[in-house]
Amino acid sequence: MKIKIMLVTMILFFMAMDSYAESPTVRFRVREAAPAYFKDKNGSWTGFVVEQAKALAKEAGLKIVYIDMPWKRALFSLEEGSLDLLGNMSITEERQTFTNFIGPHRFEQMKLIVSKNSDYQIKSHEDLRNIPGKISLIRGLWYGEEMKILVQDTTFMDKIHWVSGSKLATQEIERLRIGRVKAIIYPDFFVKNMDGIKYHPFIISSNPVYFGVSKKTSKALFDKLNKAANHLVKTGEFQRIENRFH
Repeated sequence: MKIKIMLVTMILFFMAMDSYAESPTVRFRVREAAPAYFKDKNGSWTGFVVEQAKALAKEAGLKIVYIDMPWKRALFSLEEGSLDLLGNMSITEERQTFTNFIGPHRFEQMKLIVSKNSDYQIKSHEDLRNIPGKISLIRGLWYGEEMKILVQDTTFMDKIHWVSGSKLATQEIERLRIGRVKAIIYPDFFVKNMDGIKYHPFIISSNPVYFGVSKKTSKALFDKLNKAANHLVKTGEFQRIENRFH
C-alpha cells in the first residue's frame, strides 16, 4: 500500500514538473527608454509599455521573457521568429508581412524636440526644410506618410542625421543641447528631462500603436494574446496603466 502511495505521489510530482516546464512563455522586447521601459531600484523591468505587456501576458495566462535589444534588431527578430512580442508598433505595409497586430494599447504622437530658445515657424512638414541644421531620426521608427515622402526626397536627405534608438536618449539630446543638431523627432511624453529643450507644438504624426506578434509565433499563442488584448482594450485597462505614469 505504501509503495502504491509513493508511486502515485511520484507520478503527480513529475506531472506537475512537466506542466511547469511546458508553461507557455512570450518573448518580449525591452530597451531602456523611460517612462515606457526602464528598470526600477530592484532591477526589475517596468514602465507603461512594460506594465501593459505584463497585463497582457497575465490575462493570456503566459509568462514574459524579457529580451533587451535595439528597436531595429527587434524588428528583424520579430520577422525571423526569435521574438514573439513587440510593443508600441505603428502599422505599416512592410511590417504587416511579418507581424500580426493586436490592440491598440496606446495612442502616440511624434513631435519635434528643439532648443528651448528656438522659435521655428513650423506649420507643415515642408517647413522642416527651414530648420537651420540637422534633424535626428531613429532608424526603424514610423514617422507617418508625410515624413516617409519627405525623407525620400533627395533635396531633404542631407538634413537627416540617422541614429539608433539606443543612442537617442543620451547622445542625441546632448548634441541638441550644444547645437550639434537642431531638432529630434521622437514620441511625445518619452523625454522627461527637458532642461534646455522643449517639444515644438507641431505634430509630425499621430496614430494608434499596437502590440506586434510575430507571424512565426504559434497560432495558439497568438489567439491567447489577441483575446487578452481585446479584453484589456474593452475594459480600458491599457489606458489606466499608462495614466499611472503621467
